[in-house]
Amino acid sequence: MLGRTRVKWTILVAALAPVACAWADPAAADESAPPAEVRPSPLAGPQVSAESTRPTLLERDFNGTLKRLEIPADEAALAHVGLSPEARAKADAILAERAAILDEAVWDNLELLVRAQSARAAGDTAESMAILREFGEKLRPLRQRGRLGDELRAVMTPEQAAQHQALVRQYWEAIVDEGVAAARDADASSAPAAPRAGLRRAGQDQRQGNSRAQVFARESLLALGQEITRSYERQVASRQAELQEVVDRLSLSPEQDGKVRNIFIDHFQKYPTDAERRRHGAEVVRRVSAELSPEQRREFAAMLRDRLAGRDTAR
Repeated sequence: MLGRTRVKWTILVAALAPVACAWADPAAADESAPPAEVRPSPLAGPQVSAESTRPTLLERDFNGTLKRLEIPADEAALAHVGLSPEARAKADAILAERAAILDEAVWDNLELLVRAQSARAAGDTAESMAILREFGEKLRPLRQRGRLGDELRAVMTPEQAAQHQALVRQYWEAIVDEGVAAARDADASSAPAAPRAGLRRAGQDQRQGNSRAQVFARESLLALGQEITRSYERQVASRQAELQEVVDRLSLSPEQDGKVRNIFIDHFQKYPTDAERRRHGAEVVRRVSAELSPEQRREFAAMLRDRLAGRDTAR
């Protein structure tokens, strides 16, 4: 079982590692890097020092395990470097532009991502690798922009950029340190003790997936997966808002509300990409119109004209 799991991670790393590095600090994978910090005992009392007053992205749960950030470390660190309103606005614009690229790639390739997940679940490693590589190509515009941290630090002062980089590096080094230690503990508890085992620790770590580079790759992919999930949730929320606009503007009755929502939900599920939904747009318009009164149909037609006019203007 463990061997199969490592094979899956190898495939994921080969397929998406260039993209995943956009969410992480590759320096954390440096085998010669010192530990970011010594993990305190969960039972130890509070320790007050100059270090404890410094900004940090590190937070531990009750068991002393590091909590993974819900947003990229580079984004989280923005709140701790004292950006001016102007610099923060520029940073937010960068985040929005990158999110838009990811959103388009995710939403237009939902079927591809589902196929990749299905292939992994079925143990079809070759198919999974091919699909993930294909999706990686969809993210080429994001890779061409470079790493998120580099782009954000370009709008900071040198002092802010140095502090930002230190915060992000501290987070990733601590994550990797913890992952290496956890993997070693797991291997030690599942294998009998061998004489002079410590002499070959580095080689064993490399073979068993415990090296800093391997742990970093796994954590980077988890961070990328989290960003893909956030992207999907953003777009679902956006489309729900569009649907609510239709419901509110047409003054639908409770019965109509339920039917129209089901029509749109069915349309989104049946046609997962924007291109497919546009091609089959007449279908959903016809189905919704059938549930409306003559006055509501006129209002619905006006909404469609407004939306098309807005799309043409954007072009």
